[in-house]
Amino acid sequence: MASSRHPVSGRAVALVQKQRLQTFAFSVRWSDGSDTFVRRSWDEFRRLQKTLKDTFPVEAGLLRRSDRILPKFPGQAGKGHAGQAFPCRSSGKPRCTAATPLR
Repeated sequence: MASSRHPVSGRAVALVQKQRLQTFAFSVRWSDGSDTFVRRSWDEFRRLQKTLKDTFPVEAGLLRRSDRILPKFPGQAGKGHAGQAFPCRSSGKPRCTAATPLR
């Protein structure tokens, strides 16, 4: 039988740089009150965004832009809205050596 546990909230915790791999860390609160720490790469988020758009075309705004509820996804790792870099990136080179809190 499937569990009724589901995510209730999540928040960005850190941007982690290990050699050339950049991962984003999140704290996830579950319906049963437990907390989980999750790390995912930029490519994993990109694949998730594509799957969501393919699965939910109306919510992705593919039929009408006004129906869009899925957030837009920036096109390049380490870039925020309007091309702003994350705090630990400068001149296109990663500068994080350990977990750096996101703002």
